Amino acid sequence: MIRRLLSLVAACTLVVFASTPAFAQGGGTSSSISGTVVDTSGGAIPGATVEAKNSGTGALFTAVSSGTGTFNIPAVPSGTYTVTVTLQGFKTAVLNGVVVTAAQPANVTAKLEVGGVSETVVVEGASAVIQTQATSVTATINVKQIESLPLTSRNVIDFLTFMPGVNVQSSNRNANVNGLPGSAVNITLDGVNIQDNTNKSSDGFFTIVQPRTDAIEEVSITGAAGGASDGQGAITVKFVTRSGTNNYTGSAYEYWRSDKFNENTWFNKRDNVAKAKLKQLQTGMRFGGPIWVPGLFQGQNKAFFFFNVENFYQPTELTRTRTVLTTNSQAGVFSYVTSTGVRSVNLLSLAAANGQLATVDPTIAQLLADIRTATGTTGSLTDSTNPLYQSYSYNSSQKSNNWFPTLRVDFNFGKNHKLSSVYNHDIFDTKPDGATNGFDPTFPGFPNFGSQTSKRISVSNSLRTVVTTNLVNEARFAVQGSPVLFFPEQESATPWNSSVANQKGFQLALNGGISNASTGPTPSSREASTKVIENTLTWLRGAHSLSMGGGMTQVDLWLKNQTF
Repeated sequence: MIRRLLSLVAACTLVVFASTPAFAQGGGTSSSISGTVVDTSGGAIPGATVEAKNSGTGALFTAVSSGTGTFNIPAVPSGTYTVTVTLQGFKTAVLNGVVVTAAQPANVTAKLEVGGVSETVVVEGASAVIQTQATSVTATINVKQIESLPLTSRNVIDFLTFMPGVNVQSSNRNANVNGLPGSAVNITLDGVNIQDNTNKSSDGFFTIVQPRTDAIEEVSITGAAGGASDGQGAITVKFVTRSGTNNYTGSAYEYWRSDKFNENTWFNKRDNVAKAKLKQLQTGMRFGGPIWVPGLFQGQNKAFFFFNVENFYQPTELTRTRTVLTTNSQAGVFSYVTSTGVRSVNLLSLAAANGQLATVDPTIAQLLADIRTATGTTGSLTDSTNPLYQSYSYNSSQKSNNWFPTLRVDFNFGKNHKLSSVYNHDIFDTKPDGATNGFDPTFPGFPNFGSQTSKRISVSNSLRTVVTTNLVNEARFAVQGSPVLFFPEQESATPWNSSVANQKGFQLALNGGISNASTGPTPSSREASTKVIENTLTWLRGAHSLSMGGGMTQVDLWLKNQTF
């Protein structure tokens, strides 16, 4: 089944008498630096030159204070900046440590003292403590906090459970914010939505592309009073990928978990089942810096790259409990409990004595025999309170091997043009898919199972252009595609015609309270690809700023489901 869903979102934002314009209607990663230039008595100083320099990349952004002393630098990438304010007849003011995040613009006040331009007054930690530029309620976790918090999954989406207003229900993927449904949440990575839009209503916190701990610069969540820049959702979550800087930096790591450090569960001990095996290896590295081609190109202050790759390898076991017939029941003896004890009757003998069919269907008889044989290979059998059944417990194997590469490049084409591109390509391979969807073999050695594989891609490109001294444009084009294959092994009749657990090409329902020999044949696949086009134009005039923007998000939904 193929369905096409087209969502067109257009937004125009008019901001007058404000110094913080709206950017990136779908959830972009830029913000702004605004403020006021005053003298020591608090009087406004017009005509001052304001330069904001990114501490990591050296990218330079400029503005001039208005007649009321205010200034605004729109479409600034998140990061830490040094703001320098100069004017003839005054000492130069240098404001260090101005922090800009994707969800919260920065606001500073520069006080100029009378003196020579060559004299400098340095202010550390110049960002305003109280946010006065936006009405939204936003919380942000930066890279230092991300690296410091322990997280076995290394999926940064799981950090959101620590954020204010986030309520976790049965699992992180179906959490909600402020009690709102999952469909109200919009999660973006560098401006492109990365949610599974086929399950957004129930799994609003589940992302197809999974942001990794070492690849993310910051994550912010806006839970109330979001503006036009907060995109398409009552709750917006913005992830920003790390970028390279003028210094080469990197790291390598390996995290290891083993069942050797675990105790067996009480239930396994009770049922005489061995401790489930677990081996989890998370290996990766990151590296970034200026792009340098010996003898050809030196990228200091011009071009940067960042690369991160991580592998998640986890062979493990899942403890399963099945219900099977006792040997007597399998031979046709029906047992039942009375007030005087357990009574039994041989149904096959009874049928023969009455001239009725007195043999078990050969396919069913062989299937029950295969189940009985499988229960003797591993695990344990325990008698049930019902004399017809036994409970069978054993450990079923599963292996996941997932890759998470990320690449980002940034180019500064002079002072007027800045281009950023981010590429993610997650590869998932889980066989069998037991933990998530229960498609591991029903009994040891049985051929019927289902795997889950997918290749999940997101690409985001943004271009900031200074058209004139008072006109700035920011454009973004981004795509996300994530085809997922569920249980492709079940598209063939082979598992139902095997020498073991042969069901003659059919899925046989044994009923009667016992476990079937296999899971149902339900192969499927789907993809909800996303395309995003956005543009924001900001016009600065005096103490005012006028921002106009538009965005289009297109979601194409492709489904292939089993039909009868």
